[in-house]
Amino acid sequence: MNSTIPGSDDSLSGPDLFLIGKITKPHGLNGEVTLYFSSPHPVSLDGVSTLYFGRRKSPKTLRSWRIHQNRSLLLLDGVRYRDQAEALRGADVYVDRNELGDLEDDEFYIRDLIGAEVVLEDNSQFGHLKDVIYTGANDVYVIARAEKDDVLLPAIHQVIKAIDLDSNKITVALMPGLLPEE
Repeated sequence: MNSTIPGSDDSLSGPDLFLIGKITKPHGLNGEVTLYFSSPHPVSLDGVSTLYFGRRKSPKTLRSWRIHQNRSLLLLDGVRYRDQAEALRGADVYVDRNELGDLEDDEFYIRDLIGAEVVLEDNSQFGHLKDVIYTGANDVYVIARAEKDDVLLPAIHQVIKAIDLDSNKITVALMPGLLPEE
């Protein structure tokens, strides 16, 4: 199925930054920090040289990162001691889109999908993608419809038939029982 990858829909000047998570706590005594990804689809930080922190999007060079007990640990330039790492606790973490690797053909950044026109297979207007909800089994697309209640559509092949970023359009097939008025 189509996978959605995290990405803030904040508009930011400068680099095209994605919100990827939050620093939760220091790890050890040598300045490592623990990154909690804000999505169940974490991005790889391989090849990323700079991360941006907090409201000011302060840049820090990423020296290394690793997975330890299902957590991502980061080493950053200028953060050598636990008290320096502690100062980053709670900071939002952003990455420049240009530093991320290429996506697979059926993967998309959420921020690229939000606002897309949603049409039925006969190309009739259905609504616009308002949000994506993460669940254990599959993502769920929240579709806003004019003068009607939002509809929740599971992001599965039987429902999401096509995503065309160039035309900003998502084509869907409605299965019985998906609409509240049915």
